[in-house]
Amino acid sequence: LRFFFSFLIFIKIIFFQFKKISFNYKSLFPIVLFGLFQNSIYLSLNFISLKWINAGLVVTINSLVPLVVFGILFFIFKEKISKISTLGLVFGCLGILLIFFINIEKNKLQFLGIILCFCATVSISLATVLIKRINNENLLYIISIQMLTGFVTILPLSFLFENWSIDFNNNFKFSFLYLVLGPGILANYIFLKLSKKIGPAKASSLHFLNPILGLISANIILSENILYSNMIIVLTISLAIIFINFEKNFKNQDY
Repeated sequence: LRFFFSFLIFIKIIFFQFKKISFNYKSLFPIVLFGLFQNSIYLSLNFISLKWINAGLVVTINSLVPLVVFGILFFIFKEKISKISTLGLVFGCLGILLIFFINIEKNKLQFLGIILCFCATVSISLATVLIKRINNENLLYIISIQMLTGFVTILPLSFLFENWSIDFNNNFKFSFLYLVLGPGILANYIFLKLSKKIGPAKASSLHFLNPILGLISANIILSENILYSNMIIVLTISLAIIFINFEKNFKNQDY
């Protein structure tokens, strides 16, 4: 539902701007694919994984996005890699192994949550790479189609597998409003703007802020404990992303 309300808000903004949208069927497919990867798969798997793992761990795993984006650009699109970037990839792999090693002895459902969260991370990384392949420059149009794609694909699944019982208390109202206006509208617009301007690899480097902010937010809002193991994983992944994204040769490349 939040995707649908975000879609309606974007349509109203486009309408009141009195701008003619340049519609191109060739650009429509990658936009729909972008919405499928980011909204339908990434966000759905993250929400499902929250049933079995805490929010701090979800954010930590999602912070691997720059590493996965770099890996896609290197292995699929054959981008050059320097020695320091290779070191970054090694630290990234070490971070992934730490996540599995620390949680391997816990219950199977928690391990399933970690796997789903990793799949979500790969999905958002593919969406990030796709941004540069979208020719349409109207960001409001791109995000509105993205939101509509998420709504259309998730709604039937929700009807099939979920019981619709909503308690319209103040917490729900505040959370829903935040999800519509924050991640749904503002964050999407800023990230797309950055990705178009500086490229997906550099834009995704901002995800290195997620682990620290995520752990602090989860501690303050959800009263989740900050474990030493979480701090070690965050430090390892942050080092990996810093090595990859702030190396001179890598910064000078245009994606």
